[in-house]
Amino acid sequence: MEEFSPARAKIRVLESKEGHGIPLLCLQCPTHPCVDACPTGALRLEDGVVKVDEEICVGCGNCEQACPIRAIWISEGKAVKCELCSLDPPCAKYCPTGAIQLTDSLEKVEESIRSITTLRRTS
Repeated sequence: MEEFSPARAKIRVLESKEGHGIPLLCLQCPTHPCVDACPTGALRLEDGVVKVDEEICVGCGNCEQACPIRAIWISEGKAVKCELCSLDPPCAKYCPTGAIQLTDSLEKVEESIRSITTLRRTS
């Protein structure tokens, strides 16, 4: 049975001053700064997706600081992030506004990073 728990979700929402929310989920940056920042190798690239090995994650927060949009956070002493659960992720499938989309467009990823970074600075 699946559990519904917003506190355990792997997606967060960044609220703006205007009251608009932007979903924060791992965009699978082309340079993967979170992987480079991990001292234990707990974050690693598997088939193009950054995954967290909770067995060796020490919860140091280096990945959280390295993520340009802060789509990784530490919860219960471990790194938490979207790990692209499927090629048809339910978050994108059921998002009523289309704000969450699965794409392989590098331009869209870079545009999202710029938009979220700007929103963080102005909120």
